[in-house]
Amino acid sequence: MQLPKNRLRYCLLIFDEQMHCCSVNLTGNVSDACSFTPDCQGITCCLPLKFINGQRKTSVTFNFISCTELEYSIERKVWQKSLETDKVVTENIGDTFQYNYSLTSGFDSSKYAVTVDLQVCYLADGFCRTYTLVDATNIACMSTTRKKRRRRATTEPKVSDFKHGMRILMKRKASSKEYKDYIDKVKNHEV
Repeated sequence: MQLPKNRLRYCLLIFDEQMHCCSVNLTGNVSDACSFTPDCQGITCCLPLKFINGQRKTSVTFNFISCTELEYSIERKVWQKSLETDKVVTENIGDTFQYNYSLTSGFDSSKYAVTVDLQVCYLADGFCRTYTLVDATNIACMSTTRKKRRRRATTEPKVSDFKHGMRILMKRKASSKEYKDYIDKVKNHEV
């Protein structure tokens, strides 16, 4: 199946080992310059901009780090922030760039409607212009917190840690013979 140029499809391997694909339409005047990240948690754009002093490609990104943090950038300037929903967040780089984004949460706490605009000034074909990179596009975030594996409690005392070994023996209510054997092992270990 041939997808249109502005329709991107990425597949993610989910824990149940079934393939799930996310596909989102990028619309607007920069759909050819932007694409989704391979994990579908953000966008990356390479905008060909014609400034007064010449043409250059400008890199712009927006990406969820987790469901509580995001990272966005223009060229080498990178911001990492906590999520702020239902308001427009603005970042300025001098008087050339103004980066605006807004997040709207819905019923699913792992999906946000994302709008990202970039206002660029000192352009050759007009003083300032606003580029809409994504407009109310649903982008999912994935939690990066993993459950820590609980360490298995050791039931055998180590000869290298006498105090801890004695506690283990006391907790499991060891016999006098086990205490004597452990103390003999500790003595032999120290020699």
